[in-house]
Amino acid sequence: MSENSIDRMAVMFTALSGIDKIARSAGDAVSVALLQRLPEHLRALAADNDGQVIDVVGNELLIVFARADAALNCACRMQKDIHQDPAICDPRVSMSVGMHFGV
Repeated sequence: MSENSIDRMAVMFTALSGIDKIARSAGDAVSVALLQRLPEHLRALAADNDGQVIDVVGNELLIVFARADAALNCACRMQKDIHQDPAICDPRVSMSVGMHFGV
């Protein structure tokens, strides 16, 4: 790589919502269990797509990828799992994803 070239990367930010409603209706134990399971599942999906989790704050993850297609594939899989995987699915939980590709 030459000195004048600039590496590009895909940056993805995910945020889970609905956990606070679960805490109010079902109790803290249920919401804490979800907050442990969901981010770990999302971390595993990021790793499966060559993503690197940079930061986790509560229910939010910041992930970087070398390729935009890997980030998009990961985001699609995360959205699918959050709504269909019985191990982590809860109809009260949704996930927002934001992505940027560039320098």
